[in-house]
Amino acid sequence: EIEPNNTLSEATILENGKMYDAFFDHSSGMDEDDYYKFDIDAWDNVTVKLSNYSVLDSTTAIMHLNLPDGSNVSFFKKTTAGDDDIGQYSFISESSGTCTIRLYNYSKEAIPYQIGFVASKHQHSCDSWSTTKQATCTQNGEKTAVCTVCGNTVVEVIAATGHKWNTVYTVDKAATYTEEGSESIRCLLC
Repeated sequence: EIEPNNTLSEATILENGKMYDAFFDHSSGMDEDDYYKFDIDAWDNVTVKLSNYSVLDSTTAIMHLNLPDGSNVSFFKKTTAGDDDIGQYSFISESSGTCTIRLYNYSKEAIPYQIGFVASKHQHSCDSWSTTKQATCTQNGEKTAVCTVCGNTVVEVIAATGHKWNTVYTVDKAATYTEEGSESIRCLLC
């Protein structure tokens, strides 16, 4: 980390999927605040990660995350996977905007850590679908449902069925002594 990022206006901008090496720098003898920010889209699945969590947690480090909708959290939950000492907080964003993180430590110790986030697009989860437009042989149809997570209406295309051809010819014009006739195969559906 390149210091200073000790104020919100100097916040380090985090990139999605990247962990950043950082440390609390108490060389001034003052309590240390480190600020970070990152942008997310509405309905993103987001996980903020912080390494060296148990050391930070035991030295009165406070992790404060402000979300775009104005809500905030003041904790991270330690993962139990493997030997990684990772604290994390996961959420689904209800609005687009900038998240800010303020880490502050009152121990006066120079403590290294890593910080980052991962955001992925929300995948809708729908229970029951309604057909709003039937598909035909040549035109797509449509179905809709309401996502059980975000409450948005989801619209999906029902592919055109394609023609189902009859195997028997239909006489279009009967032949006469003076003119040829014609016949064709027709679709059973349209």
